[in-house]
This record gives sequence, C-alpha cells and structure tokens, in this order.
Amino acid sequence: MSNKQNLVNREESEAASAKALLSPPLPLIPITPIASPSSSSSAASASESILSGLEATTNQTRRLSK
Repeated sequence: MSNKQNLVNREESEAASAKALLSPPLPLIPITPIASPSSSSSAASASESILSGLEATTNQTRRLSK
C-alpha cells in the first residue's frame, strides 16, 4: 500500500469517527424546566457542583500530565 493510500484511509477513518462523535445516537429530548424558585436554585447548585467537579478533574489531569 502506498503512503498516499494510507493517508487517504486514515483521513477517511478520522472523518468517520468525528462524524460518529458529533451525531448523537438518540434524538435529544428537550427538557422544559418548571419555573419555580426552588427548581431553578437547585439547578444552579447542581450545575455549580458539576462545574467544580470538572475543574477539579482538569486540575488533576494537568498535574498528572506535567
């Protein structure tokens, strides 16, 4: 197999895997939040905890990769 053919095959497989990552396997169902003060504050605190968890993971990954 020539280098050019290898390159084409690799580009095609990368494009296919990128396409697979971008297309969700199931249709996304829109979630409509119920407008009440308690649900919005719990959603805010949930997203804050997710963000802090992501931040901690990112910092840990940075330390490990040094």
